[in-house]
Amino acid sequence: MGHDGANCSATSTVPAWVVGGTQYSQRTITTPQGPVTTMSLAVQLKNNATGYITSCGGAFNLNAPWPQPLVCNGQEAYRPRESFRIQSQAFYDNRTSTLTVNETWYCAAKPDEP
Repeated sequence: MGHDGANCSATSTVPAWVVGGTQYSQRTITTPQGPVTTMSLAVQLKNNATGYITSCGGAFNLNAPWPQPLVCNGQEAYRPRESFRIQSQAFYDNRTSTLTVNETWYCAAKPDEP
């Protein structure tokens, strides 16, 4: 498993992630100015091709257009060159309850190549 694993390229053709550690919160607080609703989401994503795990989360502006971005911070996977770091983005759409993942990674052509 990993960017230099034997099946990295093959499993990358149909990307898939395991979603876990989901925490969703929506609260309405009454203030002197009226009710204020807040919403937040946190998820953990595991890339099936590389085994890379990242956590994404954020609070949402309910008056802004959907989907809205989550901030992702992943485990540090070994990369011999900075240009091959895995980059993750996630977006949540409250209207459709859809989580969209965009992740860029590198698969070595041979297990011993960077």
